[in-house]
Amino acid sequence: MTIIAQIIFSVNEKIKQEISSNDRQELFQLIRLIIRHEYTTMKDESSLLHLCSSSLTDSFTNEINYPCWMTVRLLLNCGANVEILDSNKNTPLHIIVQNVSIFNVIIIIDILCNFGAHLDYVNNKGQIPIELVPSFQNEIIQHLKEKMGIRQLKCICAHLIKKECLLYRKFLSTSLFNFVEKH
Repeated sequence: MTIIAQIIFSVNEKIKQEISSNDRQELFQLIRLIIRHEYTTMKDESSLLHLCSSSLTDSFTNEINYPCWMTVRLLLNCGANVEILDSNKNTPLHIIVQNVSIFNVIIIIDILCNFGAHLDYVNNKGQIPIELVPSFQNEIIQHLKEKMGIRQLKCICAHLIKKECLLYRKFLSTSLFNFVEKH
C-alpha cells in the first residue's frame, strides 16, 4: 500500500507516468475493496490507517518509514474511515500524536483533520489526542491547540453529558448516542 502511495504522490513525473490512468483507477478500486473489508490486526484491532500513522509499524525496506503521510492520504482518498477505532478506542489521530519523532506527524494531523477527524474524541481511558502527546513535543501540542480552535457546540455538549454522567441512552437516536459516546 505504501509503495503504491509513494508512486501516486511522487513529485517525480517520470515515476508518476509509469502508471496509466486505467491502472491507477484499478489500484484505487482494489484499495477501496480492501478498505471495505475493514481488516485489523489481531493484537489490538489496528486498522490500516492506524498502522500507517504509527512509528511502531515495521518498515520492510529502508526507503519506507512510518508514519507515512502518503499512505494515510491514499487510504482516506479511497474511503477509509478517519474515525475508525482500535480495541482501545483510539482513532488514528490518537496514534499519530503519540509518535516520539515529529517526522510526518504534523502533516498527518493536518490530513486527518482535513478529512474530518475530531480532536476531542476520547479513547477508552477518556483521553483526547492532545493529552497523549509526549510532553517534550511542544510543536505538536501547539499545532493541535491551533487546530482545536473554537470547539463546536455539539462537541462541548456531548463532552459535558459524558462528564456529568447524565442518563441519555434512551432519549437519543442511535447516531446521537454514538456521537456522545465518542466524546
